[in-house]
Amino acid sequence: FDHPEEAAALGDRARRAAELHRGATDRAVDRADRLYHRAIPCPRPSLPARCLLWLPARGWETAARLRDWAYRQDWLSTERLQTCTVSIGNLTAGGTGKTPLVLWLIEQLQSRQVRCAVLTRGYRRRRGEQVTILRPGDPAPADLTGDEVQILLRHFRLPVGISADRHTAGCEVEQRFQPEVILLDDGFQHRPLERDFEVVLLDVSDPFGRREFLPLGRLREPLEALGRADAFVLTRVHAAERWEGLREELCRYNPQAPVFTARLEPTAVVDAATGESRPVDWLTGRRVLAFCGVGNPAAFRDTVAQTGARIVEAISFPDHHRYRDGERRRLRQAAERASAELLLTTEKDLVNLGGSSLGPLPLYWLETRMVLERGDQLLELILSSDR
Repeated sequence: FDHPEEAAALGDRARRAAELHRGATDRAVDRADRLYHRAIPCPRPSLPARCLLWLPARGWETAARLRDWAYRQDWLSTERLQTCTVSIGNLTAGGTGKTPLVLWLIEQLQSRQVRCAVLTRGYRRRRGEQVTILRPGDPAPADLTGDEVQILLRHFRLPVGISADRHTAGCEVEQRFQPEVILLDDGFQHRPLERDFEVVLLDVSDPFGRREFLPLGRLREPLEALGRADAFVLTRVHAAERWEGLREELCRYNPQAPVFTARLEPTAVVDAATGESRPVDWLTGRRVLAFCGVGNPAAFRDTVAQTGARIVEAISFPDHHRYRDGERRRLRQAAERASAELLLTTEKDLVNLGGSSLGPLPLYWLETRMVLERGDQLLELILSSDR
């Protein structure tokens, strides 16, 4: 106070020091944002799992690499259909959204008057491994088709070939129905049948299956197999997410394949007993017991949460689970203990329940649709692959 000139100089230096560091918060936020979008989720197996399952995982890896080498050396033969064949598959075991993408492709192709058919293994069907061909509109029990084919039949009229031998089934479908495009469901690992276009899906919550082979992780093939893809679809992507790090990782293995993003949106709530559809916001605030037997149960819970429902309890079962009487009874009891107003599940689980009721509480299933960013570009790539 006694030396105003020195005070002014001190204040000037303080001002310049403050201005020098101005924007530090913005820079820190920008850096955090870039790190967030470059991160690639990779949950690690527990130590006991690594000790117990490391050796079996090495066996799976060795077999997968030998099989790939045998195909690249033409020691294992492949066969081709006359029709444009499009494979929809993934690198990992478990759900990545293959069935929703198949449904989306069928809808898009049929809206353009393109005749299409589906080839599928019919996973966990109970009536043997014989070739089964379904005509458009044919009813068929789940024991004959498996649960995922039942979803196709609910939504579309189209030929479906079911067999572990996809080439034999495809030839019969070609001969009987002359489709213009054949969709090969879960076909990435089915190397005996050649394809014209390969779509590989990756769930962004764990795109590389813990980077470990089965049974330690969820990888079915080495990451180098991504080089066979013609397009990637990142599933369960929220609107504001960019996934720059994951895109760069995919580019390392396959710089030519474009990357698309997709998400599932709930569209309706369907009464399992009557088939009556209600708008999604009908669930807002309602106490719900959510249960499912799908490859990614956390994704189903997230989708239910989008509706505004109050999830009082969530119960998950293995993928493609067929429910027994005791499990149905336990679901009813759990819902009563949690004071749930209703039970909510997936369309696939409705097939595997074998009925439309679980007792006094109403049962509903959540209808969803896939929203694919730049979907028209993917469809054009597919349609041009046979030209």
